[in-house]
Amino acid sequence: MVVDWFSQNWISVIAVLISCISIAISVMGNKLQKRAQLLRPHSDRICDTFETWIESNEVFNNILDTTNIPDDKIERLRSQLSILERKSGLTNLLPYTIEHLKTGYPDLYDRVLDFFNAVSSHNKRVLKYSLLLCERLKSELKLPDRCGEDFVYYARIVINISRNILTGYPSGDPEVKEEKQKGKYILQWNRIGLIIAEKEACQRGFEVIKDLRERERDKIIESWRKAEELRSTAKTLREEIRVRIIEYIRLGGLIKGKCSICSRL
Repeated sequence: MVVDWFSQNWISVIAVLISCISIAISVMGNKLQKRAQLLRPHSDRICDTFETWIESNEVFNNILDTTNIPDDKIERLRSQLSILERKSGLTNLLPYTIEHLKTGYPDLYDRVLDFFNAVSSHNKRVLKYSLLLCERLKSELKLPDRCGEDFVYYARIVINISRNILTGYPSGDPEVKEEKQKGKYILQWNRIGLIIAEKEACQRGFEVIKDLRERERDKIIESWRKAEELRSTAKTLREEIRVRIIEYIRLGGLIKGKCSICSRL
């Protein structure tokens, strides 16, 4: 009788435990479902943020070499360099999105951060080097930068020397031609104006450009190769963010990690 009593009560205890476990699982499931429902719009918003970011972010899309620096005045190139020197971190990305990238995808976060730092350093080197070439040209030609009657497009000369070395265009050498309407001469390269001045100044510019093209060839090629490596890395990172985060969420997944918003949900 005692054994039967224990057996019956033991079975009851087990039944109660199973019932409690079932209730706990049900409650947990309901909480998870509720959290998933709350995280759904949050994940979708972050997905949209990431998609906009990888398409519009200047670091992904503006890796400099000496062919694509701004065709602008020297002082404006200096201003752009100053802006670059003040920038840091993952620019144009909302803080809570960075938090998810850091906590949910730490390996990807580290690689993106390293890439941004590498691009920042590279772009500053390119601008400093381009400014050095512009100043060197200005010291030899002794003409103003895009102002007055006689002037030089210094940044444009650097750009077109670089393009000639890397792509073959503009082809050949610059030419000195008379501007009869203005009573001046113009040094142009495949119809791209570089210097507008007296004939002697244009001829001097021709010699300076030829000399600079030969002396700086290797450095210009090396700068372009580094930019190409960074562009390849940008393409890889952009695609990985698209697959691991954007497409994953678009297919019904939830953003990984946590941020100051969703940690309160």
